[in-house]
Amino acid sequence: MERIAVSATIAVLVAGAGTVLSPVIERVIHTKLNLSILLITILAVLVANLFPKSLKNLKKLHILWDCG
Repeated sequence: MERIAVSATIAVLVAGAGTVLSPVIERVIHTKLNLSILLITILAVLVANLFPKSLKNLKKLHILWDCG
């Protein structure tokens, strides 16, 4: 249960950060494109690369869900 909570918290933080940062970046580069999905993807990749050992333990949860 703890791994689910940690996974959900990380996902919410990454999505929230992307949603908050996208209007700022849109104004900086003067575009009308919605950049939130792009930023969420970039942040998710950055988090995965910055904390690989911490996130590797959460991978076990994903394997358990695939078997169920």
